[in-house]
Amino acid sequence: ATGHWDGQAKVWNVSTGALLRAFRGHKTVVLDVSFDPSGERLLTASGDNSAKLWSTASGEELRTLTGHSGWVVSAAFGAQGNIVVTGSNDKTAKVWDASSGQEVGALPEHGATLLSVAGCPDGRFIFTSAGDNSSRLWDAATGEELKRLRGHD
Repeated sequence: ATGHWDGQAKVWNVSTGALLRAFRGHKTVVLDVSFDPSGERLLTASGDNSAKLWSTASGEELRTLTGHSGWVVSAAFGAQGNIVVTGSNDKTAKVWDASSGQEVGALPEHGATLLSVAGCPDGRFIFTSAGDNSSRLWDAATGEELKRLRGHD
């Protein structure tokens, strides 16, 4: 899947290069795309301060995740696909219930724009990295910061 300045995400056949489906609904650039573990949903992060969940089968928009005050630059599913983590240039990461689209947690502010977010395969941890050259490891259940890593100076 790819995102573009035109506000669309697209899913392609990697063997033939043929376009399989276009996902339209963001008002501006799509900065990140991610499939859930089953491949049934696509997650998009956008410069319109939102993330969206889509059905890969129908192309239907399932949920819009709003709450960031800046561009959502990174988004990822948790290991089981039941949560979504978003990172923004508002310096925050948020945790969402992937079924309801409700915000269920927020991680304390980084010192700069979040550049990437990721869930751990066992679902226990969330990783964030930011433009302040730090990466952080969080407890997914409590939101507690467990480690702060530096070294990308």
